[in-house]
Amino acid sequence: MSELLSWLQLTQLPISRRQQHKLLERSGSVTGLFNDVETLAQLQNHFDKRGIELPTQGELYERAQALHERCELLGWSILTSDMSEFPERLLDIPDPPLVLFVKGRSTALSGPQLAIVGSRKASPLGAKVAHRCAKHLSDWGIGIVSGLAKGIDTAAHQGALEGGSPTLAVLANGPGPVYPRANQQLAEQILEEGGALITENPPGCKLEPWRFPERNRLISGLTLGTLVVEAGLKSGSLVTANLAASQGREVFAIPGALSNPEARGCHQLIKQGAVLVESPEDILSALHSELRELCPVKVQPDLAPGLGDSPLLRFLSASDMTLEELVDVSGLSVRQLQIELAQLELGGVIVRCSGRYFRNN
Repeated sequence: MSELLSWLQLTQLPISRRQQHKLLERSGSVTGLFNDVETLAQLQNHFDKRGIELPTQGELYERAQALHERCELLGWSILTSDMSEFPERLLDIPDPPLVLFVKGRSTALSGPQLAIVGSRKASPLGAKVAHRCAKHLSDWGIGIVSGLAKGIDTAAHQGALEGGSPTLAVLANGPGPVYPRANQQLAEQILEEGGALITENPPGCKLEPWRFPERNRLISGLTLGTLVVEAGLKSGSLVTANLAASQGREVFAIPGALSNPEARGCHQLIKQGAVLVESPEDILSALHSELRELCPVKVQPDLAPGLGDSPLLRFLSASDMTLEELVDVSGLSVRQLQIELAQLELGGVIVRCSGRYFRNN
């Protein structure tokens, strides 16, 4: 408890998160920081020169204790960056959070994740595509991360809820009622289905515009990649995509009609090198090696009892084939075929190149 309160005290210092990280690095541990007389004296001197009053350790402790009690009352847990439950991928990003507030299953933060983001003014087609991609990827064992906003975010969370993996909603506000309030029921469904709500902001913080791009770096940072479905040229979704690229994550984009202004952001991303996505299988192919390392795809027994026993391998042993050719010879529907091909590809049994599937001998 005392160490957790020390972490909360650190977040209550009136300095930037980067400066908080520097203090922590200098002292070696969070408990060591508040026993480091020299460092605290230098910090006090820094504030004195600027005419700013630094809270006393007693005041910081009281604030930390009040935060902890408030989170307990609201049913939120607190993860610090030295805990084993803290998502490792967030530790790899520039300026990682020191503390996360989590409601739901903290285990949902681990495992392979993909972000799906896009316009709040989603078209019916855009929402349908986001829903479909989220459901299919969730069925294949990939958790869906989004921001619980209206439009594409909402469709992505709803699609994931119909799949087999948890979905995560990253909030710009602190623990308490969600924003937008219209998605309160959706947030409750996410929790009921084993997902989680997460934020780095404490209870009672004011929801200000700058908190949304701050939140977006967590959406991209938690994941292996970010899929953008409909986005204007000046949208938060492009901010998330650019953050993903700067974090070394893959960026995916779905093209749209030239007449749709909410597709221009996706077209710009594709011009800049984002992976053009026509189906969820394009995402699975691009993330092939990472997914194989993290966990096997969920095998659906009625379609693929064993990768080596798949009848598709007989056809592919003779020659490489396109999806359309495999539909003709296998008798499977396109949906069934896409699932089994994705499983075989993730298992390393086949490879895809220029729209043709090859057996990986």
